[in-house]
Amino acid sequence: MNVGDFVVVNYDENFYPGTVARTKSGAEVNAMVSSGSNWKLPKQEDKLFYYLRDIVMVISDPVPIGKRSILRVVEMDKFV
Repeated sequence: MNVGDFVVVNYDENFYPGTVARTKSGAEVNAMVSSGSNWKLPKQEDKLFYYLRDIVMVISDPVPIGKRSILRVVEMDKFV
């Protein structure tokens, strides 16, 4: 896992995709917010530190949908 990678994190038994901002004994992740069945980066960054046990998986880059910064995160289908 490296800075800039996309990951899925477990926060209070809910799963969120996000980007890794910093790593050290875990990772600081900027989590996305849901937008219907898709995702987007929040207007204000939502960075939290996650221990390795809370980082579920590294995922592929989300696919942009349209022109409104909406992203399709295929791996999130597993957690719905």
